[in-house]
Amino acid sequence: MRKLSTSLVLLAVLGAVAGCRSYSPNEYNPAGMQQANKVDRAVVKSFREVDVNDPSLGLGTAAGAAAGGIAGSQIGQGGGNAAAVLGGALIGGGLGYLLDREASATKAFEYILEKKDGDLITLAQKEDAPLAAGTRVLILYGVKARIIPDTTIETLPATAQKAAN
Repeated sequence: MRKLSTSLVLLAVLGAVAGCRSYSPNEYNPAGMQQANKVDRAVVKSFREVDVNDPSLGLGTAAGAAAGGIAGSQIGQGGGNAAAVLGGALIGGGLGYLLDREASATKAFEYILEKKDGDLITLAQKEDAPLAAGTRVLILYGVKARIIPDTTIETLPATAQKAAN
């Protein structure tokens, strides 16, 4: 019975960990490494908080159903055992679904950005605190677009500097 309890805990933990997603502008996945990407300057015009839910997750639901079915198989005999397996699978699946939803729910901010040419674009990303309206940012295009505060010093390209002199 001790092995069964340990297995159930491991399945629940795996389901919860698999549901973790990152929407941080400070994290890259391997596909985004060593790629040169276009960058645009922009200004944050406004932002709003949004919820991000990933409906494609299901490992917690499946793991919960399996764990519930295994736990139910330890109860009763004959027809009672089948009912316990089914009941355990349904309850475990329901709990796994709730874990999936909680693990995948993320708060983020949707920004409206004005580029230098006057175009407006939106971009949503997870932040601990939003970037304030009026903040100069860089839009980094790539596998996942992101914005970061613009800490660069804007200078003219070398050819434009020569022409200005």
